[in-house]
Amino acid sequence: MRLLLAFLFLPVLYVQAQYTSLSDHPVHYSLAYTDTSSGSSIDTSQLLSDYNYSYSTFSPKDGNSLLGKLRQRNYGAQLGFQRGAYNFLEMGFEHHWRTISLFKPRMFSVGGSFGYNFWDNTAEYKVGVWYKAGRIALTYGANLVYATNFKQGKLGVAPVVGFRLLGFHLTTGYNAFFNGDEEFKEYNQFYVSLRYFFPIDNTFKWKKKNKGKDKKEFRWPWQKK
Repeated sequence: MRLLLAFLFLPVLYVQAQYTSLSDHPVHYSLAYTDTSSGSSIDTSQLLSDYNYSYSTFSPKDGNSLLGKLRQRNYGAQLGFQRGAYNFLEMGFEHHWRTISLFKPRMFSVGGSFGYNFWDNTAEYKVGVWYKAGRIALTYGANLVYATNFKQGKLGVAPVVGFRLLGFHLTTGYNAFFNGDEEFKEYNQFYVSLRYFFPIDNTFKWKKKNKGKDKKEFRWPWQKK
């Protein structure tokens, strides 16, 4: 009985040993087999080389894993409150592009807002961008700002740093005005703002990492091209 089992498993062990050696050194080995229908002999060294290239194309070692990346795109409205020398109620919109990843998530946003100070009859208009790299990380951005009391106005830029979590976005910034009326004082130069984002539409898309110039369809050595 033991002799029979050894006889049955011996071919399996031999094939496994040959496959292991060919995987380690695919260039130095060449196999040939005969097609029973045509009687022609086929050299498999080129087939093994193609197989090795196809496998390496999808190998995680060179970053071309089949897992890919999950992309999210959404837009929606936001409401907030700005606190400084003067207080503003804010409302606006934002459009987000996000790469969802376990280790290196990223997020980019474009948006605009309108703020109004009821007590001093002052309004502000902003358009801006911000970027976040990491799961627990700060956001960095900038706004183009126009402020007016409906008699005078100022135009400027505002670098912004913040922290975003669960739809809430806490930011602080500095309004650097480069054009406008100097006598217009009823506006914040330094400020802190807290906003909440209400998503209206969410779109998810799976992007494969192997998409590109080096993309090659996987085929076994015995499959026809």
